[in-house]
Parts: sequence; C-alpha cells; structure tokens
Amino acid sequence: GDAVWVAREKPASFAPGQIVSAVPLVVQLGEKQEEVAEHRLTRRVCHGLGSEDACSLVELNSANLLANVETRYSGQDPGGIYTWIGPILLALNPYQALEIYGPDVAAVHRVKKAMAQSRPHPYAVAGHAVRQLRRTGQSQGILISGESGAGKTETAKHVMRYLASGSTAVEERVLGTNPILEAFGNAKTLRNDNSSRFGKLVRLAFDDAGVSQASLSTFLLARSRVTAVPDGERNYHAFYMLANGLPAADPLREKLFLFKGAVFESLKTKVDHDGQLYLSDEQMLDDVRSGFRALGVSAEAEQAIFEVVAAVLWIGNIRFSDSEAGCTLDGATSEQALKRVVALLKLQGGEEGDAAAQLLTLFTESKVRDKVRTLVAGKAGAQRDALSRTLYVALFDEIVRIVNGGLSDQGKVSHSTAPCIGILDIFGFENMPENSFEQLCINYANERLFQFFLQQVVIQEQEELRHQGIDFRPVEITDNSGVIQLFEQDRGILQTLNTLTVDRLRWVTVDGHDSKADESFCSAVERLTAGKAELDYQVGQKRGRCSIMADSAEAFLKRSRTSSASGRSSVGRVSMGRESIASFGRGPGDQRRAGPKACFEVKHTAESVVYSAEGFVDKNKDDDAVVRSILSMSQHPLLSKLKGQDQQTGPRRRNVACIAAKFQTQVDQLMAELRSWQCHYIRCVKPNDSKEPQTFEAPRVHQQLRVSGMTEVLQLMNQAFPTRVTFSELLARYQPLTGRSGDDWSEGGARVMVESILQLFENNAFEEFGIPPLEAADYALGTSKVFFKVGKMEGLEELRAVCKADSGIAGKVSALFRAELGGRRVGRFKCAFRTVLLLGRILRSRRHYARTAGMIFGISKALQCTKWWIQRTVVPFRARRTAAIVIQRISKGMLARRALR
Repeated sequence: GDAVWVAREKPASFAPGQIVSAVPLVVQLGEKQEEVAEHRLTRRVCHGLGSEDACSLVELNSANLLANVETRYSGQDPGGIYTWIGPILLALNPYQALEIYGPDVAAVHRVKKAMAQSRPHPYAVAGHAVRQLRRTGQSQGILISGESGAGKTETAKHVMRYLASGSTAVEERVLGTNPILEAFGNAKTLRNDNSSRFGKLVRLAFDDAGVSQASLSTFLLARSRVTAVPDGERNYHAFYMLANGLPAADPLREKLFLFKGAVFESLKTKVDHDGQLYLSDEQMLDDVRSGFRALGVSAEAEQAIFEVVAAVLWIGNIRFSDSEAGCTLDGATSEQALKRVVALLKLQGGEEGDAAAQLLTLFTESKVRDKVRTLVAGKAGAQRDALSRTLYVALFDEIVRIVNGGLSDQGKVSHSTAPCIGILDIFGFENMPENSFEQLCINYANERLFQFFLQQVVIQEQEELRHQGIDFRPVEITDNSGVIQLFEQDRGILQTLNTLTVDRLRWVTVDGHDSKADESFCSAVERLTAGKAELDYQVGQKRGRCSIMADSAEAFLKRSRTSSASGRSSVGRVSMGRESIASFGRGPGDQRRAGPKACFEVKHTAESVVYSAEGFVDKNKDDDAVVRSILSMSQHPLLSKLKGQDQQTGPRRRNVACIAAKFQTQVDQLMAELRSWQCHYIRCVKPNDSKEPQTFEAPRVHQQLRVSGMTEVLQLMNQAFPTRVTFSELLARYQPLTGRSGDDWSEGGARVMVESILQLFENNAFEEFGIPPLEAADYALGTSKVFFKVGKMEGLEELRAVCKADSGIAGKVSALFRAELGGRRVGRFKCAFRTVLLLGRILRSRRHYARTAGMIFGISKALQCTKWWIQRTVVPFRARRTAAIVIQRISKGMLARRALR
C-alpha cells in the first residue's frame, strides 16, 4: 500500500503509516492497524528528506516539512539546525555551542552571489540583505521572531557580527552593545537562561566601506521584574553582575556599599540555579566594561551607572512597619539601607533638613488635596517599589541613549533617512504559569508582527499574482485581525485599561494595594458591549463582524461569577472572527485561574492565555511622581541629565500617558517603518522545552510551525513565484548585455525585450558559459512584472557577473542577444507584412461588397420608382381606357338597336 502520514490530534503531530486496505480505509501504524478517516491522511514521500530547502521536497505538506526539519536537526551536520522554506530561514535552537560561525564561514557566504546558492545560515540572510540594499537602494529589514527561548537573541548577534565585520571603526562598537544591553535588559526565565525582557531594533547604515553608522531603539522593558521576580526565575543580570562580579579588591565595592556577604531582598528568589548558566557574573562584568570602553564611556559615567544599579538594590532592602506613630522603618537594617540610597543617589536635604528624612517622607506620606496623609506599610512599600522600577527603567533608557551616542560619529543619535539594514529582535509569544500586564503587551505586539508577516508574505503575494493575471490556487491563511481588534478597537482592552488607569490617578489609596482597581478593570471590560450580540470592526479596507458565541450572548467578555455554595464558575466568551476568543473568570475553572484573583483569557493565534488582572492598573501607570521629587534633590550626574529631560517635557498633567498607550504607539511606529522596508525573515523554533541538545519533540515543533505561518508559506511557495521584478527594472539591469540602449523603449517594448532575454535562457543559449537554462514553468510574465520561482533568477545574475568579468564572453552574449532581437524583429516584420496583406484583402473584399451592395440598392430603388410610376400613371390610364371601352360598347349597341327598328 501507499506510504502516508496520519494526523494525530493529541499530541498534534503526524505518524508514519502504510495503507492496508482502501474500503474500509485501514492503515498500518507500527505493529497495529487502525481505521482512519481519509482527511487525516497525507502522502508520505521519504525521498529528499534532509533537503536544505523544504521547497525542493517532492511532496510539499506540513507532515513532510516536519519530517525534513527533524531529519536535518537529528543528523550529523551541525548546520542542520537551519532550513530554508523558500526565502525564509527556519532556525532551531541547538542548546549547545556549534562551530559553524566565525570569519571563515562569513567569508564563504560573502563569495556567494545569491541566497539560493548559500547553505541555510543567518549569514546567508544577512548577505542577501546587503546585496539588496546596494542593488535597489531600499532599506532592508531582518525580522527575527519566535517563542521565548527559541534563540532569537543569539541569532541576532550572529547577524550583527556578519554585517559589522570588516568595518573596523564601527564593528567593535556595534558588537560591544550586545553585552551591555543583555546585562541590563535580559534575565533568566523558566524558558530561557538569557531571555530578553525588552524589544530591540538595530539600524546599520552602510557606505562603500561597510557599516558607517548605527543606532538602536528599544521597546517595553519589563519593569515589574525589578521588584517582583517569579519563582524559578532571576532578576536582571546587571544586579547579580554587580553584586557578585566585582573583585574583592575593586575600590568600587566600597563606594557602592557592596560588601562581602551583603544580602539584597530583590535578589531572593526560588531559583534552581542562581548563577549564570552560560557566562559567569565576573565575565559578564568584564564584557560590559569592555563594551563601555568601546563606546567611549568614561570611568566616571560608568561609575554613575553602577551607582544607580546599587541604589536600586539597596532600595529593595528598605522595609516598613505599622506602629502607633504611623508607618516607620522596620529596624536598623532598613535605616542603614535608606542612608546608603541617599549617598548613592547624592540626595541633598536643602532647607528642610536631612535628605534621608525627606526620602522617608516621600515613601510614607502622601498629599491629598493639600492634606498630608500617612500611608500604611503596604502602600509605603508600593511607593518604594514604584521608585525602584522607575529608576531602573530611566537608567535603561539613559544607557540606550549612551549607546546611541557611542555608535554615532557625532556623539548623538542620528535620525538620518538614509537606507539601512534593520535587525529586529523582539520578545516572543509568552504563556507563563501566571501572566500579567507585560505578557499582555508582549503578546499583542506578537499578534501585530504575525499579521504583518502574513500580509507581506501571503496576502500581498496572492493579491500581486491576482493583479498581474497569473493563475494560482488561493492559500487558506490564519487571519488574526479579530484578536488585534479586540485590543485596539474603540473601548477595547487597551483603551479600557488606559481610561481606568487615568481615572484611578485621581484617587490616592492609603491602606495598601488597591485591589478594587483590578475588579474595576474586569467590570469595565464586562460593560464594554453588554447586551450586544455582534460587533463591527474594520482593518484597513477590510470590514468584518465579530459574533459573540452562544454561551455569551448576554454579555461581552463577561466575567465569571463564582458561587460560594457550589464552587463552580461560569465563564462568558466572545468570538472575534475565527481566532480571537476572550473570556473572564474568577474561580477554579482551571489550575492557572484557581484562587480569588480576577483574571481573563484571550485566545491568541498561538494558544489561549489566561491573564491575571491583579496589578494591571498599577503596572500601567507611569510611576514618576516620587522620582521627580528625588530628581530635584539629587546632585548625581546621571540623575541630573534625567532631571533636565523631565523639565523639558513641561509640567506634568494629571492625565499622564499610560505605559500601554506608549507601547501601542511604539508598535504602530515600528509597523510603519517595517512597511517601508524590504523584509527578510528568520523564524526561530524551540525543538523541546527541556532545553536539551539533540532532542526533537515533533508535536512542539509542529505547533510552532503552524502558528508562525510556515504552513501557509510552504503551500504558497509550492505554487507561486517569490521573486519578481518589473520589466523596466529588469531591462535597466540586464539590457547592457544586449549592447543596445533602451532609453526610448516604451513599457510594451520593454516587455518584448524581456521576452527576448528569457527566451534565450529557455533555449539554453548560454550553456557554453556554464549558465543553467530556464524552463517555461520557472517564470511567468504578468502585466508589468516577470515572476521567478525560488532561485531561478540567479542565472541572470550569473550571466551578468560572467560578462562583467570577461569582455570576450560579453561580446558573444551581446551577439546572441542581437541575433535573437534581429530574429524577433524579422518575425515582427513578417507578421506585420502578413497583417498588411490580410488587411488589403479585407479592404478589397469590403470595397467589392460595397459596390455590389450599391448596385443592389440602385436596382431596388429603380424597382421602387417603377412601381410608383405604374401606380401613379399606368393604373389610372387602364381605368380610363376600360371605362371608354365600356361607353363605346354601350353606344354601339344602342346605335345598332336603333338601326334595326
């Protein structure tokens, strides 16, 4: 029987089998036989598995793609972690160091003139981006995406090393930014030992010598981690680097009060391995300092940065307790920590006295309508944590500005519009045991990026083919417009959260955490569309309708209400299009929702995620009220810069910008910039969740391939033409090979010229020069563009390179082109001559017909005139003659009768 793949639902994967009988349909699966439905079967072709490009497989489907990826990953070739899917690079995390990078490997990829000629590798994508930048002058983008722990950060570093290599003046500075940003923006999580807790876009501008300038932008540093680290994870690397990495003899230890045995509350977490798994704290500190030196950061500026980090550590050691006298410091340890914070931030008391006392007042008191109210210990701790978070985020932003200043030759950030190559390394989709505000923003950004990927690679591809009149079979894609609208629409989740955050700023809670704000958020979302069964939404020019599911027709995003008697929860749901379902609940519906916390669930493109609404409103606030007061007291050089920037923004209004609103604006700007670029994609995939090398979990990989759009891309690449160029552009690039000038050629003439060029390739006219031929199925001519299948345009590039290197071959090629054009010209003349003859015959026939028709018309007119003459003349004459004869006969008869008488 035929070899097939049998789709499995749990876990979602494919099992190899062989058909035993057709009626009923029975398949041999291992040692047992099973009757299966026909729609679960897919043709299995083992020939070609292990191909570097999945598009070259004999049978293209999801099962064979998964088998091909597994074959490559499990093989002996270390480069098997990479696979082409058309123009997209699929990268599996090897979870080990591999010897497939470095200057020698980069040199091999630089020799290659086309991506299709290169083995799958990040260097190949980077090299193709550079060639496209120089060829077209359009900015290029390399989008590196995938789940947390899939290897995006390491892949981005490999791309940056390739792009910056050879540019001695810039290379050290560009590469020096990686350890700095990783130290201050990365942390150990449950899924990744070096997880980026922020998004990063690096722009590299090029000149003839290489990289001439660079800049970077960052997105949404997870500020809550500074004061609340989940179990099993670590805080930011910078804290451990400074607390554990400074040598004992370093005088900076004493200046930062980082004495041996110092214990910091913010670093106390339940983590299996508290050290750095891939790099020691000492080595990380050395790399950071080397990066600072490469960027031209002085020792004083470096110490100022470390002072703020140490201050954040000591702020975490300040504890409060409630007493009859009000909220006070909890013991001598907290008092000592407070004094060290004052010293590190260089706070001055001014006219009011001691700086430590003033700082304590900022923590423990609050003004409400010009009345001073004492806060309880819980709220004072919240004020302290807000200070820690805002200070660290402000420090990170200042480090980014320092990095941008060091990367620019002018010492300041350049906003030039010159073409560049952008490397986007942004957080992947996250579904943690407990998801909060940061995960909501991260997953929203991933939905936008996934939509952009689909629009660029699939939807626009199909629209382009349809517009150009090229036949293709439509590909069914996953449309996530609904879930994006759930976030973005008027009074959607983000706007509801922002509105509630601004409203809550009018009230000051003095008795600890305001838990009612979380309930208010769920209730506010519940009231968004209460009583509506359907919602209209629009994405660009696309309109749709979001239908509420049957069990939620009474309320939109209805919060489940737990019955204390039964302990059961009722969860309402709303369906946005096909992929977006949100439900709210409180109760033991599932393990992650168990407990008294308000929570809600969003069905993302990847999977459903349950978000804990606890602290959503507080985390969305731009906590800077205490910081502004501290800035006014501080003489610290770094904080003085921040104070100047804060003053430049003008007086702070009550309606402050919310973090979610700022992040949404950043994502909108990022999308607008990406749309102006020609983008290249690297999809990173986790082969397993245990972070073990040489371990391939097929269901896990299949799930990532499915939600990342690789299945749709594979189907499209199977039938479409990913490379396209307009007639005029192709003619401008390759017409010099013909030895003719095409300045006066119209678009129609350009098409004829392009047809001539392609016909020569189809006729294998350049075989003697080692140029492979083209087949008719390798390209398609549209109305204004010519489309090529993957790698099929490279023959033209090879011919151009050969002619450029050898003038003799160029002459022969030019002669072939002239002969082809001459033959086509003679053919056009013959065709025109035949057309003229045919038109002459048609004209003569028409003239003969006209003469004949004229004669017939004349005869007809004559007959009509004759008939008219007869009617007007002959008929009356005949009547008169007949009457005369009658009269004559009667008269003769009368005379004859008279004579007889």
